[in-house]
Amino acid sequence: MDTKWGSFVASYWKGNNFLTIKGMPLYQSVSENLYENGFTQSSRSILAIRYVYQKELVPNLYLDVRFEPHIDLENSDKSLQFNHSLFLTYKEDFRLFKRKK
Repeated sequence: MDTKWGSFVASYWKGNNFLTIKGMPLYQSVSENLYENGFTQSSRSILAIRYVYQKELVPNLYLDVRFEPHIDLENSDKSLQFNHSLFLTYKEDFRLFKRKK
Protein backbone atom coordinates (compact mmCIF):
# COMPACT_ATOMS: atom_id res chain seq x y z
CA MET A 1 0.00 0.00 0.00
CA ASP A 2 1.49 3.33 -1.08
CA THR A 3 0.72 6.49 0.88
CA LYS A 4 2.14 10.02 0.94
CA TRP A 5 4.12 8.97 4.08
CA GLY A 6 5.75 5.94 2.43
CA SER A 7 4.93 2.36 1.45
CA PHE A 8 3.68 -0.53 3.58
CA VAL A 9 4.10 -4.17 2.57
CA ALA A 10 2.98 -7.31 4.43
CA SER A 11 4.63 -10.64 3.66
CA TYR A 12 4.65 -14.23 4.88
CA TRP A 13 7.52 -16.74 4.63
CA LYS A 14 7.22 -20.49 5.17
CA GLY A 15 10.43 -22.52 4.84
CA ASN A 16 11.72 -25.94 5.86
CA ASN A 17 15.47 -26.57 6.26
CA PHE A 18 16.22 -23.54 4.09
CA LEU A 19 19.81 -22.36 3.61
CA THR A 20 20.83 -19.33 1.60
CA ILE A 21 24.26 -18.37 0.34
CA LYS A 22 23.54 -14.78 -0.70
CA GLY A 23 20.09 -14.12 0.71
CA MET A 24 18.59 -12.55 3.78
CA PRO A 25 19.80 -14.43 6.90
CA LEU A 26 16.43 -13.96 8.59
CA TYR A 27 14.89 -16.73 6.47
CA GLN A 28 17.59 -19.37 7.07
CA SER A 29 17.07 -22.43 9.26
CA VAL A 30 20.65 -22.21 10.57
CA SER A 31 22.27 -19.09 12.02
CA GLU A 32 25.67 -17.93 10.80
CA ASN A 33 28.24 -18.34 13.57
CA LEU A 34 31.93 -18.78 12.77
CA TYR A 35 33.35 -20.02 16.07
CA GLU A 36 30.70 -22.24 17.66
CA ASN A 37 27.51 -24.11 16.83
CA GLY A 38 24.79 -21.64 15.96
CA PHE A 39 21.04 -21.67 16.41
CA THR A 40 19.07 -24.11 14.24
CA GLN A 41 15.35 -24.23 13.55
CA SER A 42 14.24 -26.53 10.74
CA SER A 43 10.83 -24.95 10.15
CA ARG A 44 10.45 -21.16 9.80
CA SER A 45 7.15 -19.34 9.52
CA ILE A 46 7.66 -15.56 9.48
CA LEU A 47 5.09 -12.79 9.26
CA ALA A 48 6.56 -9.37 8.42
CA ILE A 49 5.37 -5.84 7.78
CA ARG A 50 7.73 -3.49 5.94
CA TYR A 51 7.63 0.30 5.95
CA VAL A 52 9.70 2.11 3.30
CA TYR A 53 10.11 5.86 2.91
CA GLN A 54 12.03 7.34 -0.02
CA LYS A 55 12.92 11.02 -0.38
CA GLU A 56 14.79 12.61 -3.30
CA LEU A 57 17.59 14.74 -1.80
CA VAL A 58 19.00 16.13 -5.06
CA PRO A 59 18.24 15.05 -8.62
CA ASN A 60 18.77 11.26 -8.94
CA LEU A 61 19.98 10.83 -5.31
CA TYR A 62 17.49 9.35 -2.85
CA LEU A 63 17.41 8.62 0.86
CA ASP A 64 15.67 5.30 1.66
CA VAL A 65 14.56 4.51 5.21
CA ARG A 66 13.20 1.05 6.05
CA PHE A 67 11.70 -0.41 9.20
CA GLU A 68 10.74 -4.11 9.16
CA PRO A 69 9.09 -5.66 12.23
CA HIS A 70 8.59 -9.43 12.04
CA ILE A 71 7.47 -12.36 14.17
CA ASP A 72 8.51 -16.00 13.84
CA LEU A 73 5.27 -17.97 14.32
CA GLU A 74 7.23 -21.25 14.76
CA ASN A 75 9.25 -19.88 17.71
CA SER A 76 7.69 -20.62 21.11
CA ASP A 77 8.17 -17.11 22.57
CA LYS A 78 6.69 -15.41 19.46
CA SER A 79 8.54 -12.19 20.26
CA LEU A 80 8.40 -9.24 17.90
CA GLN A 81 11.78 -8.44 16.35
CA PHE A 82 12.77 -5.90 13.73
CA ASN A 83 15.34 -4.86 11.15
CA HIS A 84 15.97 -1.28 10.13
CA SER A 85 18.12 0.21 7.41
CA LEU A 86 19.16 3.45 5.80
CA PHE A 87 20.30 3.70 2.15
CA LEU A 88 21.54 6.34 -0.23
CA THR A 89 20.41 5.34 -3.71
CA TYR A 90 21.53 6.86 -7.01
CA LYS A 91 19.16 6.31 -9.96
CA GLU A 92 20.22 7.17 -13.49
CA ASP A 93 19.29 5.83 -16.92
CA PHE A 94 22.26 5.08 -19.16
CA ARG A 95 23.44 2.58 -21.76
CA LEU A 96 26.61 0.52 -21.54
CA PHE A 97 26.72 -0.16 -25.28
CA LYS A 98 25.54 1.65 -28.40
CA ARG A 99 22.52 0.13 -30.04
CA LYS A 100 23.06 -0.99 -33.65
CA LYS A 101 20.56 0.36 -36.17
